[in-house]
Amino acid sequence: MLLFYLTWPTDLFQDYIVKPVSVFFAFTSTMLLNFLSYPAKQIVSSIGQDNFTISIQNGCDGIEGLALLLVAILIYPTSIKDKITGILLGSMALVLVNILRILNLYLFKIHFPHLFEFFHVTFWQVLFISITVLTLFIWVKWTNKRNTTS
Repeated sequence: MLLFYLTWPTDLFQDYIVKPVSVFFAFTSTMLLNFLSYPAKQIVSSIGQDNFTISIQNGCDGIEGLALLLVAILIYPTSIKDKITGILLGSMALVLVNILRILNLYLFKIHFPHLFEFFHVTFWQVLFISITVLTLFIWVKWTNKRNTTS
């Protein structure tokens, strides 16, 4: 995690990891919102309407939670196959949760704007890290069960 936090603020990390991830989340969320009949436009790493935008930046991109999950899986004593499975499935789970978070925040901005900040700053931050840790625990339990029955 120290390596992650040392490289995270660098221009290289921001330009080649954070920006593409944020653009991916903006694109995917915009497509899903439009599919659900909510008008949304993507502008680089932001989504919005004529009267507001939501910018997907550091902290909203899920990268920190993903880094935590990846480091924990990599240092856990198990097989490479189990680690790869955990990284792939865990990453997919966190990407899906982050898309759900973005959609939820967008809908709160439309329907309950007075609650947006609470859900953005408090609720989803705590929930996302909790889901990250829960994903790790589920993987550890799965890999331990798998290795004791083999």
